[in-house]
Amino acid sequence: VHRAQYCATHRTSRYEFYCEDCDVLVCQRCILEAHQSHNYKLPSDAFVQQKRGQIQELVNGLCGQLLESHAAWQRLLEAIQSKERRAAKVRGDIGDIFEQLAGATDRRCSQLAADLRSLGAGRPEGLVEEKSACSAAIVD
Repeated sequence: VHRAQYCATHRTSRYEFYCEDCDVLVCQRCILEAHQSHNYKLPSDAFVQQKRGQIQELVNGLCGQLLESHAAWQRLLEAIQSKERRAAKVRGDIGDIFEQLAGATDRRCSQLAADLRSLGAGRPEGLVEEKSACSAAIVD
């Protein structure tokens, strides 16, 4: 009629009966321990086929969920890889901009230093003239 399967509770006992009150297969030990006052009978081919059909439906549903989960995982992996590529590009762009900024800063410093030197070059002569004028004004 059906392949003998072992009880989930009593691993060494085989299912032999169907508990109508609980809608489960039970072994002799289950009847003695938890199903004494329940109605039970021998499982029929129709019952076994019904349960197999239910199990098959569950398996099909789980397979569908597994496929959906795998597809979602693939999309997530692709999104992560895309973000990693974008981050690498942005890091490179930041490095390039930093180099440009450092070059512009160096050029500006050089220009300011040159401007300061040119201002300072004519200044001592003017100060000497001012000192002489002040000294002459004090003597007079």
